[in-house]
Amino acid sequence: MLLLITITILILSRKSHKNSNSLFSSLYSMFYFLFSFFFFLFSVFCFLFSMFSNLLYAVQNLLNVIGILHF
Repeated sequence: MLLLITITILILSRKSHKNSNSLFSSLYSMFYFLFSFFFFLFSVFCFLFSMFSNLLYAVQNLLNVIGILHF
C-alpha cells in the first residue's frame, strides 16, 4: 500500500512539473524522487523487519509447542 501511495505521488509530481523546464523544477523533481525512493526503501525495510519478527515469533511458538508435547 505504501508503494502504491509513493508511485501515485511520484506520477502526480512529474505531471505537475512536466511543462516547466527551470532549474528549480528539476531540483524539486530530483529531491522528490529521492524522497520517494528512500520512503520506498524504508517501507520495504519495515515490511521485512515485521516478516522477520513474525517468523521468529512463529518459531518460538513452535518450539514451545514441541517442548510442551515432549515434556
